[in-house]
Amino acid sequence: MKRDLQSRGQQEPAIVTADGILINGNRRTAGLRALWEAGELSARYVSCLVLPADATTYELVDLEAELQVANSLKQDYSWVNEAMLIEELYDRAQKNWEHVANRMHRTVADVRGMYDKLQQLHQLVELSGGTRLHLDFVENESVFDELSKYIKNKPQQEADSVRAVYFLGALTGTPYRQLRHLRRADSAQLVLNEMAEDVTMRPILEAADAATPMASDDLLDDLVGSSEPFSPLHGLLAFVAQKRPEANIVLDDGDRVQVRDVLTSIGSSIMTAADEAKEEDRDQSALQAPLVRAGKAIDELKRVVAALPRARRYPEWDEAEFAKRVAELNELLDKIR
Repeated sequence: MKRDLQSRGQQEPAIVTADGILINGNRRTAGLRALWEAGELSARYVSCLVLPADATTYELVDLEAELQVANSLKQDYSWVNEAMLIEELYDRAQKNWEHVANRMHRTVADVRGMYDKLQQLHQLVELSGGTRLHLDFVENESVFDELSKYIKNKPQQEADSVRAVYFLGALTGTPYRQLRHLRRADSAQLVLNEMAEDVTMRPILEAADAATPMASDDLLDDLVGSSEPFSPLHGLLAFVAQKRPEANIVLDDGDRVQVRDVLTSIGSSIMTAADEAKEEDRDQSALQAPLVRAGKAIDELKRVVAALPRARRYPEWDEAEFAKRVAELNELLDKIR
């Protein structure tokens, strides 16, 4: 951009409010400022369009949506920025999804999906007590996307369990493709079982249990609307979410362990639990495969029985060929028996 500004100059004006707040053109302004500081005299000023003094906040949000998101020539927002803008538009449009979709030049399903995954991120940030920021999770879009879609129509206990695992996955940087194997009602217990078998994690679990569990439960209740915490990972989740990676945890024996190392251990437990769940799913699929395929074969044979009388009325019908097929079916049935 700096090279382009230097060779061609500023092609599009920035946009500022009447009282001088820049709402579009941040990158161009930063580029011109850098050129000016480097001695480029032509970059002394930024050309701007000034909005009317009576422009409302609602109009400014609409304009930002149009300029910063809908225009594909602009630098992309992060998903967090875009979702927050969608949320603001939604609130200002009296919960009108059609209006939001039109302003964002996207479908209603798209903007609702962005809104839903932001609500999950809100919960994790709130749970951290300000230790974590929304923009800390820009790289975790797929985690929150899959989480919001999966738990939408699930029983609260299952949703709560999967949410806790996915939140820990976001904190530890666990790949979302691994987390997919833990989208099940007992996912939190599977992960906790893995941690309990790790001798290095046992003191951490004890410290998490001792760290004001009632306060953590109350906060989680507010977030998920539950009268009780269903997930056995809630205490640990609240414990690590409220600490920066560079902080230390003091254990019962006085030893100190860095939160970053704890997150690494938790991530390893999640990965192991995901691998075991994946293998279990494969075994279950192998166990059910004969029944599933037999069911499909039965359905097809029922269609054959229904179609056979009509087919036999045609002169071109080949009864001998059909008899061969029936004989082949009998051979297969003998093998099954």
